Parts: sequence; structure tokens; C-alpha cells
Amino acid sequence: MIVDKFRSQFAALNIAKNANPEIFIKCSDADLKGVLEKEADVFNSLIRSGSTTVLSATANDPDGCLKSYLNEQLTIYVKVVGVIDTKLEVERVQKRNKALDDLIQKMQKKMDMKDYDTKVPENVKRDNESKLKAYQDEYAANQKSIQDLSKLQ
Repeated sequence: MIVDKFRSQFAALNIAKNANPEIFIKCSDADLKGVLEKEADVFNSLIRSGSTTVLSATANDPDGCLKSYLNEQLTIYVKVVGVIDTKLEVERVQKRNKALDDLIQKMQKKMDMKDYDTKVPENVKRDNESKLKAYQDEYAANQKSIQDLSKLQ
């Protein structure tokens, strides 16, 4: 999952295969952080990164990096300064946020429907709440990325 997200990010950013940018993984779970730190060389090889640094949840965001929300436990960063056109990346993130905004609105509309509380099974309600939170969290993380990228321009 992490490798795929980095590869997707590299492809979306049109990062050259030989660029080998630094990558960072911020992890809120101490046990998972330890596992990821032991596998840093594997990430370097599979992702073609220059280096991999695993950060704790309380660490500051690394400078010059693009941030991507992965899930509640993981956020990934790619050092983009000198590697990509930040203006184009801002446009890409804004486009993703527009899609997320649509998903949020649709989910909220579904959850606000009359008789939702009484007719929808509890497991579906939990799934919908989980999806809505994930959309909202990603949207907020993207907004932060836009701000961060704007500072890099």
C-alpha cells in the first residue's frame, strides 16, 4: 500500500525514474514505525528513492515536501523542491479536492436523508461515517499541501 502510493505520487508528479527524491513516512503507531524503519532500504529500492526517513506523529513536517494522506496512521512525503513544477501540482491537488468535496456532499446528503437513522443498518452507518471522515481528513491534508506548495513557489 505504501509503495503503491509513493509510486502513484511519483507518476502523478512526473518524477523522472533517476531523480531518486527523498521520501518520508509519518506514522502514529510506534510498533508500525519500528517495522517501517527496519524496511527503509526496501522502500529505497522499490520506490527508487534517495533515502527513506520514518517520522513519529509528533515530528514536524519535513521542508520542501509534498504531503499525501494515506490513512489515520500514515502520511507520506516526497521532497519535491527542485524536482517538480509546484504550480502544476497545486492544480492537481485542487482538482482532487474538488472530487473529494463532491464525495463529501453526496455522503452527507445520503446521511441526512429522512429515516436514515431508522432504516439504514448500523454497519452501513459506521461504514458511511468512516468514509466521510476519511474524505474529510484527506481534504484537510490536501488543503495543507496546497498551502505548503504555495510557499515553495
